[in-house]
Amino acid sequence: MIAADAHRASTVAVIGPGRVGTALALALTDAGQHVVAVAGRGSHAVDRFVAALPDAKAVSAVTAARAADLVLLTVGDDDLSPVVRSLARDDAVVAGTRWVHTSGRHGAQLLRPLALAGARVAACHPAPTFPAARRGSGAVGGGGGVDPEAGG
Repeated sequence: MIAADAHRASTVAVIGPGRVGTALALALTDAGQHVVAVAGRGSHAVDRFVAALPDAKAVSAVTAARAADLVLLTVGDDDLSPVVRSLARDDAVVAGTRWVHTSGRHGAQLLRPLALAGARVAACHPAPTFPAARRGSGAVGGGGGVDPEAGG
């Protein structure tokens, strides 16, 4: 039997607002989830993300993680380990929250510091490529529509 709240909407934070992070956020929004926060190094990528998902607030990675029950770590492969260590060190984990990374190079074991802090962790490398966020969201979530990166 499925629990009554199994299909409730999640609040989602994206740490790493590039093509993959934006595409997954768009797909999750299309599926009824609520993307509430985004964090990233570059203001251009964060601004583009917020333009595509205006309900998302641009905040620090720790604040983003604490604001959501699902945290997507969509940073580059080389950046993932330092980001994970930093978030664990800075008490970003709320016990029981779900954390997923999309690196094709690393398994879920890389998220062990977050798991030790109480997170439920997973690795999920999306199979499709992401030439642009909206086309990528359609590939993973069946969405369609305007590609915010193409300006149309």
